[in-house]
Amino acid sequence: MNPSTSLTWQYLAPNPKSCYKQLFVKGTRIRARVLYGLFQSADALTPEEIAAEFNLPLEAVKEAIAYCQSKPLEIAQDFEREERLMQASGMNDPEVQGRAIRGGRPYSEVMRLYLDDDTAAPLLAKLLRKAGHNVQMPSDSGMAAAPDPVHLTHAIRDGRVCITKNHDDFWILHNLIRQAQGHHPGIFVVRQDNDPTRDLTAKGIVAAIRKLETAAVPIQDEFTVLNHWR
Repeated sequence: MNPSTSLTWQYLAPNPKSCYKQLFVKGTRIRARVLYGLFQSADALTPEEIAAEFNLPLEAVKEAIAYCQSKPLEIAQDFEREERLMQASGMNDPEVQGRAIRGGRPYSEVMRLYLDDDTAAPLLAKLLRKAGHNVQMPSDSGMAAAPDPVHLTHAIRDGRVCITKNHDDFWILHNLIRQAQGHHPGIFVVRQDNDPTRDLTAKGIVAAIRKLETAAVPIQDEFTVLNHWR
């Protein structure tokens, strides 16, 4: 058994409803790795700042950091599964990433965005709004800690592109909608890098979206990995 999962964590637990095997902050949809990435990224935040950003107990953030620093096997396995899925779906193919540019169309100045639980940091919302976007967070609509399908349903109903760090679970939802011949405004995914110091920062997310706008890449019904637009 992996020592990291055999330990008793006060604030962390698995989420049986997610494809991810790594631990989440209890009572939320926020993976420990998301918080650790903010602690280790190029624009690193202190544990206190992370706790304030996500409205979490400071001890929960410190526990998430300690868990990730123990290098749990399940985080590596989650990353490898994402890589296999990306490869199988062609998302790592430059031709697939570039096909939308050739058929692009202009954007309006304001993009309607919805940040799900694991991207709903006030700093990101602030930077996106400063860039001219209309941004909504779960706390704005009583959606905090809601299941992923509920978040995406809300975003669809409100005509908003959903931004998430939950690649695998939203890939399943995206495919379900497309197979049912349904539509969605778009899904932006921020993948967690195998090296947390290379994670896309809040500024990097805003910059990636700006590049998408400049390239006039179609967004509706698309599953877009923002890391490809660094």
